[in-house]
Amino acid sequence: MKTVSVIIPYYNRPKKLDRCIRSVQNQSYKAIEIIVVDDASSLPPNALDDTIRYFRSDKNLGPGPSRNIGMQHATGTYISFLDCDDYWGPDFLETTHRLHLQFPDIVMAYSNGQLIDTNNQVLGIRRGKVFDSKTIIPTIFEEGRPWGTGGCLWKAEAVKLCSWQSFAAWEDYAFDTDVALSNNTIVGSPQLLVYYDASGADKISNLSNDTVKNGKNQAAAYILKQLSKSHLNEDEYIKKSAKRLLFSHCIEVAKNGNCTPETRKNLINLAQELCHLTTAFVVRILFRLPKKQQLQGFRFLRKSIT
Repeated sequence: MKTVSVIIPYYNRPKKLDRCIRSVQNQSYKAIEIIVVDDASSLPPNALDDTIRYFRSDKNLGPGPSRNIGMQHATGTYISFLDCDDYWGPDFLETTHRLHLQFPDIVMAYSNGQLIDTNNQVLGIRRGKVFDSKTIIPTIFEEGRPWGTGGCLWKAEAVKLCSWQSFAAWEDYAFDTDVALSNNTIVGSPQLLVYYDASGADKISNLSNDTVKNGKNQAAAYILKQLSKSHLNEDEYIKKSAKRLLFSHCIEVAKNGNCTPETRKNLINLAQELCHLTTAFVVRILFRLPKKQQLQGFRFLRKSIT
């Protein structure tokens, strides 16, 4: 049996961490290494047994950097990242591991999941439907991210070449993109084997709208830069998806009304790399116009991509 390293970022949720760990220990697949990374919590975890590897940061870094710490210590052939407020059904690892054996060229196998409330009652299927995606890109641009972070089983040799970014939002999109640059092939199970906690004031994603918007903008800029120099950009369908993401990002930057000279320069360069020189010139002109005209222009550019 190949070992799976399960990396759990922890922050001030001792009861939910207990639930999360129990779900990992109760897996039908038993070759498991559990790594808990404490992100400088003020509420320490409850007693952990000796089989669990525990690491604590001196300062609060966020879930992305905490996962990086876990990866540094992971020894498994496979890696899964499970947030401490989420948990698995007992057959999650066995099911996703079987998919890796059936499709040895994939970089990730995933399971669909369900949302739960404070009483562990199911609220519904995550994202409202079951997905059957075969590639990371352009799926994450066209459909959002069908798999949750805790629903993936990755090949360790691939993800250890990448790092989680510290963006306040969309750091998972950025990570998926980095992995896809070397292997874009995945497979999913229709079974609902992951439970995502959608409730509580302690939810890890409870951030202000401005923080989320800034995080998404940072992540989108990072993703576009990575794609612009990738062989994936040679695929016409992926290239169209990247262009749509570019102009969606331009729209968000225009909405915020705080486009710095550096941001403007980067977006013009990306327009030239992903589109062509004429489009880059149009982007340059649009950023000189009033906000209303900027938004109209970027929305027209996005709509024109067919």
